[in-house]
Amino acid sequence: MRTGRLYVRFFFSIMIMLVILFFVVSLTFEVVTEKMKTEHDRPVASIIAYIMADDQGRQPPLDLPEVIKVFKKTAIGTQGKLWVMDQNGAVLLKTFDGPIPSVTDVADWDDEGEVPITLHDGSPGTMAFIFDETVHREGERLFFMGLVAAILTIALFSWPVARHITKPLQQLRKAMDRFAEGDLSSRAGRVCRGRGEISTLAKAYDNMADNIEKMIQSGRELTANVSHELRSPLARLRIIQQMLSDKLAAPGNERLHKNLEDMEREIEAMDRLIGRILQFAKLSMRPEERLPVNVAQLFASILESYGHLIESKNIELRVDSPEDYYLQAEEESMAWLLANIVGNAVKFTPQNGRIQFTATDTPDRCTLETVNSTARPLPDDELENIFEPFRRGAGETAPGTGLGLALVKRIAERHGGSVQAENTPQGFLLRVTFNK
Repeated sequence: MRTGRLYVRFFFSIMIMLVILFFVVSLTFEVVTEKMKTEHDRPVASIIAYIMADDQGRQPPLDLPEVIKVFKKTAIGTQGKLWVMDQNGAVLLKTFDGPIPSVTDVADWDDEGEVPITLHDGSPGTMAFIFDETVHREGERLFFMGLVAAILTIALFSWPVARHITKPLQQLRKAMDRFAEGDLSSRAGRVCRGRGEISTLAKAYDNMADNIEKMIQSGRELTANVSHELRSPLARLRIIQQMLSDKLAAPGNERLHKNLEDMEREIEAMDRLIGRILQFAKLSMRPEERLPVNVAQLFASILESYGHLIESKNIELRVDSPEDYYLQAEEESMAWLLANIVGNAVKFTPQNGRIQFTATDTPDRCTLETVNSTARPLPDDELENIFEPFRRGAGETAPGTGLGLALVKRIAERHGGSVQAENTPQGFLLRVTFNK
């Protein structure tokens, strides 16, 4: 029975609505029926004839003014039309103006129609009665009001019932959306309580989220710890390399010096790789703490640190940027992003090349663009792949780890931004956009 509990809830909700509708329509029908009936199924004309007749069952003289007045008051009181005819069909009295209606065409209820009577002179006659058109319309109006009342009743009861049933599902979806957006602490058990299927589903989601969070956290801690521990032997290797270099300073050891230089390059490459891995680990593990960051000043200081490398490659540098502009960001993460953008542009710009840095600041967004003249344009598939970790262009020989642009993308998305790369006639374009 548990597996169908949600279905049963919806089923009984619909059944309750139908029962309510049945009672409302039944009540409306009863009210209309009672209002329209005058004396069960007995014709109104028969009742009037009985009241007006004398002891011999004859009707009073119909030409007397007081008799005519009584008949008219009776017709007004019963909200109908009354007339009397002789045995030949000639109209002897009527309480309304206009032609005589056909009773067989107009009469809708059992209490309307003709009844035989005895006239004052003893001859046979007929008395007829029908309700006014307003009475017929009143019945339709009351029935329509009953239907409207039934519909409003269903709507009134359906809204809170549907909201009560679907509210846990909405809360579960919100918890899952927060988890998908990176909030690994988002759980649904706090809001989806009870013993139904939705609560069982929420508990299963919480168990899954706990396991995923533990695995991700363990992986991050392992990466950070391993990267940190790898730097210790690298530091010792660097010291040993320096000691050997000092001891081999004598002439005739050029070959050994070449080997030491190769060792130094490999140590530097490994150190950069570990540094990028540590940045990734810190970026994932550190809680967000965003403050206003002067991006213009931060970019200028990073650009200054690459000045010697820019000069050594004789790169033509152009910077188009506002003097000051701010972003709500993590300052260290923003420094990593800018350093990787500048470092990537300088590394892949050939000798005597040029780099154009452009920053645009508007009330709703901030855009950073870098255009550098590269040796060759990148294929379209590589323009997407370069943002994946450890992914480098085909045939690329420049030193690097393949983590720089991946880190740029991760930081930009963490701050609600986006990254785009494309080939332009001026060179390789890297665009980073932040929404304010």
